[in-house]
Amino acid sequence: IVFREVGEGSAGNAEVDSATNQVVSIHRRVVDFGSELSATEIEQRARQFLERVYPDFKTIEPSLTVAVNMKGARLNNGNYFFRWDDLNYKNTLPAGIHADVDPFVQIGITANGFIFSYDNTIALYRSQNP
Repeated sequence: IVFREVGEGSAGNAEVDSATNQVVSIHRRVVDFGSELSATEIEQRARQFLERVYPDFKTIEPSLTVAVNMKGARLNNGNYFFRWDDLNYKNTLPAGIHADVDPFVQIGITANGFIFSYDNTIALYRSQNP
């Protein structure tokens, strides 16, 4: 199910897996507020968000691979991206089936702690192939 923000200048949307009622994607316009947080505070905020929208994350995190080149990487515009890939998932697919992109969870967050994007394909993959 896709929810779209309405109104002039609106660009936000969210997607929910109708089988599990879990949020799998959020994208919204960046809002600038407050002062910059430390890298530790930003990661804590991202993890708190994950715990709310994807409660299974803590359970599966040990089986995920952190994209080291992305974790906490500060870009020119002050955005951070935290990404965890499920590289082991391909071992669970039936013979002859492969995925072009490994399942992942990624959060985009500004230096002041505003979460502007969230994508979770792990939940979708796992709901299709438990």
